[in-house]
Amino acid sequence: MLSNIPLITPSTSWTAASTIPLPKFAPAKPTFAKKSDFARGTDVDFRLVNWNVEWGNLLDEREPAGTLLAALDPDAILLQEMMTDQDEDEIVAMLEEAMPDADGWEVQVGKDGGRIRCAVAIRSNRAASLPGLSAVATNRSAAAAIRTKSGPVVLIATHLKCCGRDGSKEDTKRITEAEDLRDAITKRLGKSNRVVLAGDLNLVGSRTPLDRLEESGLTTIDMRQPDGATMATWDNESSSFLPGRLDYVLHSRQLTPKMAVVFDTQDVDPSWLPHSLRRQASDHLPLVVDFKVDR
Repeated sequence: MLSNIPLITPSTSWTAASTIPLPKFAPAKPTFAKKSDFARGTDVDFRLVNWNVEWGNLLDEREPAGTLLAALDPDAILLQEMMTDQDEDEIVAMLEEAMPDADGWEVQVGKDGGRIRCAVAIRSNRAASLPGLSAVATNRSAAAAIRTKSGPVVLIATHLKCCGRDGSKEDTKRITEAEDLRDAITKRLGKSNRVVLAGDLNLVGSRTPLDRLEESGLTTIDMRQPDGATMATWDNESSSFLPGRLDYVLHSRQLTPKMAVVFDTQDVDPSWLPHSLRRQASDHLPLVVDFKVDR
């Protein structure tokens, strides 16, 4: 049968290879966000920064951390991974050195969390007294309230269990922690309260923990880095996990985010902030949100 298949022989003549000249393209110059791009609008009631400071580096790397926070100029800061031996007074001293304020800062540190804690820092002239906040600070969370013209807004910093995968014991722990927070918000604060919840949710498994938090009536803000290319909030070259979105900000319907960004100094004008500042204090990027509170 094979004898019926015609043989194909190579041509005895060859055509010289031709060259097609291509136009030369100059590499595009990167476009960096300017300092003015992050200016507050006149309708903003408060600016919030959420930041996982990686094993207490708010204090251990206070110079780069302070430089970054001073540039962002927040009214409230929600922190994760403060160490157990770093108390409120130390945090206040660092913030007052980095961002001097005549009225100072007030700090509330969570009471649970093993080696690490969450904390909420608010400028003293904006701090509000609100009963029942200790009840909402479940697990490794911390809670405080900021004063606005429309009334106090509850700020909750949280840090869910790390690691694992979808269906792992770590993922199950995250779901339980999220359910505890959901129940605390809905039962003890009530859906009518103005609430912002932010932190490191460690969603490396399922997104069920985020679904549980949203069941409390909170809405998740979709945030990107200044260049708009990615929503990643964390990366670490020494980790087995790929860069991804671990940090989130959620809010109740009474608040409107006017500006929200995952702040990466590599995307901003280097004459304002050096690009090297990006990873000097943490492997997480700070999240910056300007909120308007409905009257």
